[in-house]
Amino acid sequence: MLFFSDVGLSRALTVLAQLMNTNGIDICLFTNPYTVVDGVILGDLTEAGFAGYSRVTLNNFSLPPTVTADVAATVNNLALFTNLDVVNADIYGYFVIDHTTTEFYFAENFPSLPLVVPPAGSVGIYPQMTTQNIS
Repeated sequence: MLFFSDVGLSRALTVLAQLMNTNGIDICLFTNPYTVVDGVILGDLTEAGFAGYSRVTLNNFSLPPTVTADVAATVNNLALFTNLDVVNADIYGYFVIDHTTTEFYFAENFPSLPLVVPPAGSVGIYPQMTTQNIS
């Protein structure tokens, strides 16, 4: 098992954040009642399509990362999605991909399913990346 010093954790996350800031990644919402499991692929998820929806580019992770108790963290700006439809939007989670939709990075369900976004309502996500030593 590999353990990093606090400086090493910060540097490792800095490299990753700089890569994301340079290339940008997109955060997207999915609307099908899928429970994310190991082995999830992009084809398992149905991207949101309600009026007002668009992917949000993540390219502003804060640097340098903060390091506390063997955890380095960096956050991005709020990713805000607004429902301009006349009906509720049921959202089950979010996923992160590259701009070309060729690389799928990860997906996560919201804690309570579904998350209902009413007409003219919004849902916001504060993306955060962390690295940590686990013993």
